[in-house]
Amino acid sequence: RSPYASSSHPLLEFTELAYASALEMACRQLPADAAHALAAERVLQLALAEVPPSSLHTHSSKARALLLRSMRHVMGGDAILLCKGLQGQVLPLLYQATAAEAAQAQSKTDSPWHAARTLLAT
Repeated sequence: RSPYASSSHPLLEFTELAYASALEMACRQLPADAAHALAAERVLQLALAEVPPSSLHTHSSKARALLLRSMRHVMGGDAILLCKGLQGQVLPLLYQATAAEAAQAQSKTDSPWHAARTLLAT
């Protein structure tokens, strides 16, 4: 079960990184000569799952980066398809989230910058 299920949000700090690491390790074992579009789409959904800001933690951006790396493995080396997926879905959402963080950070003294870290890890 995904750690991003709505009932699991309070546990993300304890489950998210381990889940993402295990998924990335499993995806690394897939044959590199074929793209698995349905699996890549599911991994992308996990990587872009929305969680309440209160559930974000120190390792959130690292976990999201691992999920995006998992998607790269699932795509089997099809760089063109991977870039189209990033361009069409991932990067616009990360840009919006980063812009929202920047707007909120103006009123805070110590912002964690989770979205910006995920964007840079991509």
